[in-house]
Amino acid sequence: TAVPKEQLSAALATCERAGAEPYEVELETTAMVNAALHSDLCPIDTAQVLVHVGEHSTAVVIMDGGQVNEMRVVHLGAFGADVPRGSEEDSPEGEVGQDDAELDSQQDTISHEALRRIRRELGRSISAARTRNDIGAVYVCGQNLPGLVGESVMDIPVEELSAFGP
Repeated sequence: TAVPKEQLSAALATCERAGAEPYEVELETTAMVNAALHSDLCPIDTAQVLVHVGEHSTAVVIMDGGQVNEMRVVHLGAFGADVPRGSEEDSPEGEVGQDDAELDSQQDTISHEALRRIRRELGRSISAARTRNDIGAVYVCGQNLPGLVGESVMDIPVEELSAFGP
């Protein structure tokens, strides 16, 4: 299902108080499609691309005329690879692991590379899509990947997929 973050935060806090530590929360692709349809983002006279950027994979759905036309998964997410955190066990005696600035720099490099590759894969998906209607928009949800929303891919605007309004 797809729920507002505030409700999800409350549910996760309840799980944690009960001693169940959630490992991961992931939006199922069908929930993304249902949210887009519920939000009237997929009218019958246009086609759209729905994108969920996860931590390590990205789901891409081509909608056409209010129906799923094709789906694919790109095996790359916002965190293209885990950034190893240094620990005292792994460090030579007396040394501390990587500092926060170095880790931030590594994460920025990973995010930039992930953005570049995800944009390239979206371009491939758009150019290979066989739709009756012109693709009017790319709607993105999931992990924030700076430089994606508000830009365009193959001259198609990339917007936030927001099913719950402001």
